[in-house]
Amino acid sequence: MRFAYGLVLCLLTLGLLSPSSLQAQEKPVQLSLLAPIQIFPEEAAIKGFRLNLLYGRNVSVKGIDLGLINHTTTGVTKGWQLGLVGVVDADFEGFQENYVNITKGHFKGFQWGFYNQARDMH
Repeated sequence: MRFAYGLVLCLLTLGLLSPSSLQAQEKPVQLSLLAPIQIFPEEAAIKGFRLNLLYGRNVSVKGIDLGLINHTTTGVTKGWQLGLVGVVDADFEGFQENYVNITKGHFKGFQWGFYNQARDMH
């Protein structure tokens, strides 16, 4: 529990998390083993840090998205995504660094990987 509080404090300091992000559907930290086995349901937006041990899925992530398979569905994802496979069903802004990067919406930023795909990229 001390780790979670320390992580939230670190994210507040870095500006990746704001007190307004602690709303009902926006969560500061997510830990996922294999969706839907995760702390918060898939319908939650994550603003801060998400760690996916095998596979994690949420509507959006704003901040750091780290894991084996990272998946966001309907909301805009912003920040840094790092892992083996990154799938964003909507728009992405930031740095996507996976072995396989797939963004089905508009991409603004930089993709780094073996396979990179986006509907359009800026």
